[in-house]
Amino acid sequence: MSSPPSSHPDPRETLRQLSRDPTVDPDTPETPADRFCRLACLVYSEVDHPDRWAAARALLAEHPETNSIAAAAAAADPDALAAHLAADPEAADRETGPHRWAPLLYLTYSRAVLDGSADRYLRCARLLLDAGADPNAGYLWQGLPSPFTALTGVFGEGEQGAGKQPRHPHSLQLARLLLTAGASPNDGQSLYNRMFRPDNDHLLLLFEFGLGRVGGGHWAELLDGFIETPEQMLARQLGWAIDHGFGERVELLIANVVDVSTPLADGQTPAEHALHAGYREIIVALMGSRDLWGDARRLLEFGFGDDMPPDVDPRTKRQQAVLRNREAIRSSSVATAKAAQSPQYAIHVGVFDQKDRAERLSRALGRRGFDVAVDRLADGRGRSRRVRYRVQVGPYNNRGQAESAARSMAAQVDLPTRVVQR
Repeated sequence: MSSPPSSHPDPRETLRQLSRDPTVDPDTPETPADRFCRLACLVYSEVDHPDRWAAARALLAEHPETNSIAAAAAAADPDALAAHLAADPEAADRETGPHRWAPLLYLTYSRAVLDGSADRYLRCARLLLDAGADPNAGYLWQGLPSPFTALTGVFGEGEQGAGKQPRHPHSLQLARLLLTAGASPNDGQSLYNRMFRPDNDHLLLLFEFGLGRVGGGHWAELLDGFIETPEQMLARQLGWAIDHGFGERVELLIANVVDVSTPLADGQTPAEHALHAGYREIIVALMGSRDLWGDARRLLEFGFGDDMPPDVDPRTKRQQAVLRNREAIRSSSVATAKAAQSPQYAIHVGVFDQKDRAERLSRALGRRGFDVAVDRLADGRGRSRRVRYRVQVGPYNNRGQAESAARSMAAQVDLPTRVVQR
């Protein structure tokens, strides 16, 4: 089933029942309707590409009759969808089509027909929801315990980048409709897919509907022990935002009372991550959090405010030190302090014989927010002398930060990357 079953079987059985692999094409011929659905929808693999959606549109033009409810949903055809539901109302929540998804998923994951107004897609979604479609419908991609829900489909994006896995053009309107109908805002896969870029419109909407404040939802009950808790989901968001300099996101998470004192998955606190990353505005934002005082010792260890009188209460001393040094931290080089203690790392992108090629790549990566350096390399003498140009991104203060940045780069551009020590 694409919708969570009403009873709560063993989570391992649920993993098996709801596992789907939409990345695999069939060995046997399929109907035009099924082929259209397969081409139209994001499947979250390297095959996602605008060319597939163009092929889906061409197939739809050749076979305009959307003779399945899945195809009607993927084509966002409200009239065809209404006809299917009138003939079989229970089809609204029944798995169907080539992926064995609920019809709502074909609507939210399709990227083939995106030239209509928001009303067209909202009407389709309302038709399905009013007929009994589950707003929490989803599936487990290759059996992994992170549900790809209808919300995940409309919010889009992911590791392949926004070009290959775009959000739905009416993502916020559709997401609001789903959330109003009862979709859980604690959608870990949506949060993960959208964390690679700094915009926060999805977070603003999810927080409006209770992200991190309401219960985990039906999926959390079904996959108890296998799925991230809302606290873990938000901790992942906080760590990524700190490491990648997404200051507005850090401030948004703090404003919504996300815990900034508990160590993250790697054992380091958010403040330690901020100090290693060296983004001053994020350090200042964390210092304004009511949860940070217990971690201020780490700031003192880096030399901020260690001259307080010894008779001052330790807690007061930490608070005063942090407050007194806000402006000092803004203007100081945390990266320099950290570099003195450990080696630095960079992402090696490539070496070029032509300087202009290296500089073009540098500018392209710079526009995406990466700190790029082009270094001139020369070896040999006389006629055998060879000059080349190396492109690297960084530096980073630890290997983990560099590897995290390399994954972010790989999600945005198709380039070979390798983390090296400087």
